[in-house]
Amino acid sequence: MAGVGNNLYPPIVDSYAPAFIYTDACKIYFDISEYNELSDFHRSGDTIDLVQIIVQDQKSNRIMLDENLYPSGIKLTTVEY
Repeated sequence: MAGVGNNLYPPIVDSYAPAFIYTDACKIYFDISEYNELSDFHRSGDTIDLVQIIVQDQKSNRIMLDENLYPSGIKLTTVEY
């Protein structure tokens, strides 16, 4: 049986982040897992092509993204580094 060509591990994100104004853009700072390198991700110039973002309430585990915009509860976006 053939194996998977790469293994991507979840990023390291602080449990708490500074407050932000909900009508403005929010920056989410993270570190890549020690088990991955930038070369593991497909890149175009200064961005990594599409990543998936899921935002959940820590107490209820409820998805916090707007259901009308993200019915699957997943946002696809690029990452600048």
